[in-house]
Amino acid sequence: MFTENCRESFRTPVWGRNFFRWIYEKTKMPLCPVYGGFPVKMITHLGKPMVFDYDNVTPEEVRRQIKREVRTLIRQHQRLPGSILRGIAQRFRSEKQSNGTNILPEQVELLNRSNGETKGVLEEISMNAYEPAINTN
Repeated sequence: MFTENCRESFRTPVWGRNFFRWIYEKTKMPLCPVYGGFPVKMITHLGKPMVFDYDNVTPEEVRRQIKREVRTLIRQHQRLPGSILRGIAQRFRSEKQSNGTNILPEQVELLNRSNGETKGVLEEISMNAYEPAINTN
């Protein structure tokens, strides 16, 4: 899982880093000024499901594979270097989106298998997920 533009929402100033590091080393108090709360569009991307045979894989191998997959998600979805203005522009840019529900058929099938009682609701959501959003403005 990776959230796009999360570094652009809050920032720490460049000035005073040595001073705040010195305070931390002396007192172990993690003080650092933060500014922001910028209204950037934050989008969470989920990667493909990962399956491990826990009898034959070490924790180090699991860590390496997860790290590689997260880096792949970052390369695919995050523009570097980050920009606060670009993140704010993404929030107001009009894109054709589906009712805020971007559910893939595989996800619906997985959810249906795990919880049979919501099957009708999930099928309805999946049918609406690919219809273009209607702009009422």
